[in-house]
Amino acid sequence: MTAKKTTILFAVAMLLLEASWGQAQTETVLFKLESVAGVSNNPPQRTFFRLDQAAFITKIFTYHWNNGRGATPGRIALRNAATGQLVGNWNVIGTHHMFDTTPGAAWPSRGDGPPFLYWTVRPNVSVAAGTYEVLDSDPSSWAYNAEMGNRGCAWVFGSYGGGGSGQVGPSPVATPEVQPGPGIPVPGVRVTGMRFFEGPYDHSQPKPERVYLEAFDRSSARTIRWELDLAYPHPSQRINFAVDAVWYRPDGSEMGRQTLNAYVLPEWTSSNHTNGRGWADPGHWTPGTYRVDLSIQNAPITSGKFQIVGGGGGIGPSPAATPQVQPSTPGAQSEVVLFKLESVAGVSNNPPQKTFFRLDQPAFITKIFTYHWNNGRGATPGRIGLRNAATGQMVGMWNVIGTYHMFNTTPGAAWPSRGDGPPFLYWTVQPNVNVPAGTYEVLDSDPGTWAYNAEMRNMGCAWVFGTYGGGGLPQVGPSPVATPEVNPQPPFGAINIAGTWTSSDDSFGSLAVSQSGSNVNMQYPKRKGRVIGQLRGNVFDGYWIQDFSGRHCSHPQYNSSFWGRMILTFNGDSYTGNWGYCDEAPGTGLHGNRAGGGYGQVVPSPAATPEIRPAAQQGIMSVRITPAQQTINSGDKAVTTADLTGGTPPYSYAWYNGTKQSQVIKGGVTWTMRGAGTRDIKVVVSDSAGNTAEAHAQIVVR
Repeated sequence: MTAKKTTILFAVAMLLLEASWGQAQTETVLFKLESVAGVSNNPPQRTFFRLDQAAFITKIFTYHWNNGRGATPGRIALRNAATGQLVGNWNVIGTHHMFDTTPGAAWPSRGDGPPFLYWTVRPNVSVAAGTYEVLDSDPSSWAYNAEMGNRGCAWVFGSYGGGGSGQVGPSPVATPEVQPGPGIPVPGVRVTGMRFFEGPYDHSQPKPERVYLEAFDRSSARTIRWELDLAYPHPSQRINFAVDAVWYRPDGSEMGRQTLNAYVLPEWTSSNHTNGRGWADPGHWTPGTYRVDLSIQNAPITSGKFQIVGGGGGIGPSPAATPQVQPSTPGAQSEVVLFKLESVAGVSNNPPQKTFFRLDQPAFITKIFTYHWNNGRGATPGRIGLRNAATGQMVGMWNVIGTYHMFNTTPGAAWPSRGDGPPFLYWTVQPNVNVPAGTYEVLDSDPGTWAYNAEMRNMGCAWVFGTYGGGGLPQVGPSPVATPEVNPQPPFGAINIAGTWTSSDDSFGSLAVSQSGSNVNMQYPKRKGRVIGQLRGNVFDGYWIQDFSGRHCSHPQYNSSFWGRMILTFNGDSYTGNWGYCDEAPGTGLHGNRAGGGYGQVVPSPAATPEIRPAAQQGIMSVRITPAQQTINSGDKAVTTADLTGGTPPYSYAWYNGTKQSQVIKGGVTWTMRGAGTRDIKVVVSDSAGNTAEAHAQIVVR
């Protein structure tokens, strides 16, 4: 009997060892949210992750930095987001030291704190494919930041295919409860941001023209729009979903509700979706902090806040000690943040995108700063400039004061009068100049160390302060301490590239180029496309636009959703450069040679005011359907209108419902739709010169 028992025990032990070894061999990181940037407590977003197949969950940990104090060990739970059922609710082991996170490595069996910074559990449970939420019993000390999508820092380990624990079910201590639905119905989706911008009441600006802020001046704020940014792997098909928004006033009362019918397409990996509330003219918003909650299928997705300020206001982080400050600038009583690009996520150097912002009315620019992290080394103080994007005229180029410590960014606060580095991480200027309404570019004399990241739309980190309506100085011009200079960039339109050029990319073929000063217009008949932009020196910077391409952009440019950036450098009778899709930095090579026409210099006078003009002014025909998307009930009527610009009259219109031609009529069409589903509407417009343009829209019938 003794020998038999020993044999059985040995066999059981070997089976357990084999099971443990097999699990360790296949263990992987199923989900990970981490960041090397600074963190805060109490994540505003819930921590979801998706499993595309069944899995065996072996380990989970959450991070509780809590300013180095950690937190008393509690519990970690896992909940199925679709059913609301708790998979388990486990007591944690808390540790002070980080452990080995290599898949298959052993984890602590007892704590080594306080402080308890790392909370660990080893569930060893099988779960079905689906979306799950990580729950933490002490969210007030759970670490998060924007780089982690404002979700709690967590890692989940396991192996795909399940195994080890039989069936899916709650642990004995589980407390299942009803939970909202699955949320965004896009596999692998993650919310990468929610931002706010101001604009006209009747339409949303194209993404490159949006200026994202956390605070808006009451005297200029009209309609405030939220933007939901999503990222995901390529979907297998078009996916429609409805985003519900609930707006709350500063007193906490509900302001209103709205639904946005949104979609993603198979060729996309990211998209932004926007809607808003407001008025056609400013002055209606009540000062205070507003909140917008977004949900899909009754499941909360994200939430954001913005401020309406009127004459000053406490915007920005708490004061920080700074040496030798001087009195606040003129107009400080009503100073506001006119423009802000910031991020708590990691940054890189040398922004690939220019840093533009728009003023819808005249303003008095009081302060500007740019950020030069440069891996903690900062940069030798240089100059910050401001340039009118439409005219190319420099407002000023000012010597900066560089600091190592962050200063008080509350509007109206005093800024440093001398530096306290090295390293010089923050470059500051106080221009005190009046500027008219328009779009401006922030220039930095050392872009090689200027900080940027994707959260800042690949533009340089910069803040601009001032007051709306002007003030302080009677005319536009630099302050007495400014050191304005002729723009060191080459002048607009310094060479003539008009003529015909070859192209190495079959997508473009031959390019027919016309030029007026710095304005350049290219046509490539092969795809009925055009390129519109500006020439500075020998460098062309602009956009290509087509009626259709392999990538549908999330927002239109020049009345088309098929477009991208193009940057070309011309040298004599040849050029080299790159092009890309949508907002992406150009990365596909392009080169060619002159095939004929247009030699010599074209140098505009100093009074030239080059600008990129809308497509209609270029003589290019384009059309769009308004609205681009609408939802109706079965049997109801829907009206679509064709908005045409450019071309040569007279015009002919052909409307299509799917592939069937339905109407030949100018302007608008009234449709009666029966039966649930999505209808693809198209209009094709032809002009007397033989040019055609088309646009697409959708009608969702429920």
